[in-house]
Amino acid sequence: MMRQHGTMGLLCVALFLYLCAVPIQGIAQAKGPEEGKLSELVKRAIDAGPSGGLIMVCPGQGNATDIDIAVDRLFDAVVDGRGIAPNSFREILGCLRSIARDASPNTKRQIGMMSSREDGIAWMREAAEAGDAEATMRYARLLEGPTKAERAEGARWMTVAADLNHPGAQCTVGLGLVAPLTMSTITSLSADTAVRAERWLTACARNDNPFGFSCSPVLADRQRGQAMCRALRAPAMTALGRLYLATNGAFGRHPEKAARWLDEAIGLGDMNGALLLSQLYERGDGVTKNLGRAKELLEQYKKFRASQITH
Repeated sequence: MMRQHGTMGLLCVALFLYLCAVPIQGIAQAKGPEEGKLSELVKRAIDAGPSGGLIMVCPGQGNATDIDIAVDRLFDAVVDGRGIAPNSFREILGCLRSIARDASPNTKRQIGMMSSREDGIAWMREAAEAGDAEATMRYARLLEGPTKAERAEGARWMTVAADLNHPGAQCTVGLGLVAPLTMSTITSLSADTAVRAERWLTACARNDNPFGFSCSPVLADRQRGQAMCRALRAPAMTALGRLYLATNGAFGRHPEKAARWLDEAIGLGDMNGALLLSQLYERGDGVTKNLGRAKELLEQYKKFRASQITH
């Protein structure tokens, strides 16, 4: 009997130890929240891929250099199309929201580009107020809305971006100032506005990548942007030609400059200024008088206008 009780006791002890070992073993295998520098956590999340979620402990405070590295890594992964688990992405952005308020303007802009529209506006404004030209242009775009007040605020920030020498903003503001005006109403521009429009349009005409496509996280957007910006150069040249032909007290009338820009625009396929250039050749105004060239340009312009009506 004593032997049976002893055997049973040993079995109970063994069973107890086994049952206790199961949860202990499970705890040992479970992976808890990961800690470390933010840049390291971002790298782990990227390496884990789209199906490998990362539970992380956000560092209590941000080191500026480490935050810059972390955001660069995350941004490059998004641009390159490398998958990252949605929950990991949200956790990282949530962490940045709390520790990156003293980050560089460039880093804030990158965070804004990866954030929701609401968060993006806040990040872009901070970067814009710090003088980041790219962020200022993007902030202006985010502010655009259906109301007159929203459009006015967006236009104001776009002008700030143009003054910060952002080529895309210079295209937008310069063309917005001159393109809708007739030759007679261009003279209504103030001297200061005309000089600024000249500077912005010249920058736009000379830049074949005014919106910096590498900053777009979506490849399709970059491709569309390239086509759009190639299409902006020629209209900017035509607008410059019109600006130089208007009798404006800001910088006088310069038919020779107008002829050069109009000719370049036509070479890039913008025929809107062909009639003006034809008239210059007909009169010998700013160019050597050439009736044959004047007639050729006039015919090209008529065909262009006919195609516009047809379509």
